[in-house]
Amino acid sequence: MKTPPAGRALAVLAVGVAVVSTASILIRFAQAEGVPSLSIAATRLGLAALVLLPFAWARARGEIIALAPRDLALTLASGALLAIHFWSWITSLEYTSVASSTVLVTTNPLWVGLASIVLLREKLGTAAIAGLVLSLLGMLMTFAAEPDVAMPARNATLGNGLALVGAVSASGYLLIGRALRARVSLIAYVALAYAGAALVLCVAALFAGAPLLGHTAPAWLFLVLLAVGPQLIGHTTFNWSHRISQFRSIRLRYQFTRLATDVTPLEGNTKDFPEEVVGEVRVLRVDAESSAALVTVSRVDLQIGDRLIARRGY
Repeated sequence: MKTPPAGRALAVLAVGVAVVSTASILIRFAQAEGVPSLSIAATRLGLAALVLLPFAWARARGEIIALAPRDLALTLASGALLAIHFWSWITSLEYTSVASSTVLVTTNPLWVGLASIVLLREKLGTAAIAGLVLSLLGMLMTFAAEPDVAMPARNATLGNGLALVGAVSASGYLLIGRALRARVSLIAYVALAYAGAALVLCVAALFAGAPLLGHTAPAWLFLVLLAVGPQLIGHTTFNWSHRISQFRSIRLRYQFTRLATDVTPLEGNTKDFPEEVVGEVRVLRVDAESSAALVTVSRVDLQIGDRLIARRGY
């Protein structure tokens, strides 16, 4: 499969990241409308799958039917990991701030580096090991700083832990996807992966008693925007970017997403926004407060750690 020019790949990634960076705020709005996190995750993937499946069947029917059993199993496993990612990350936003949740859920280079040691038995150089240590330190500092900046009614430790579950599951989803994209077309892969994730989440929602229908009109607007924007445009762009060599695309997309989150805060008059969303704007503006120092240092540590790990190719 031909690798796209670096400039084009970065431009596509920039568009994807710009769209994905709106997800946390849209989720906050949906939660403020009383939609449970599991319902948000299931509806987001379900709507995306309903849009993609007809196109995939029309354009890649033969490929889908002829998929090797191993590739089909891997695609469905990728979808299951995607379901875990969205359930855990969206739920984390009930308990911790948007800033900390996004910082932790984008620690993918750290988990890929650790997987190379534990699963692949690879030996890492000094720079990569230093990167892992710095990333771990940044992650721990995010946990330590969160009680000072989170809204008081939340369980920040639980939220941060769920965000890390989201990071680990997303790493598995992306790594499986990168392997499959060498031999499976984009439309076939994302349609099956999104459909598999939607099925897992919808079944989980039914067992948990989380409603999939009956939401308010504003809630449906936010859910549709999540499905069309961050999911169909953003995550599909990320899957397209697997054609960038090595794991550079993983590192770039999550560093950019982290940066985009830092510049997402709403400006101007916030009186018409739900209280929880306004609270998140305050959290994202903590740079001038004393408790923000640890948050800022933790992000710098994570960024430097990611870059050092990336020298290894992750």
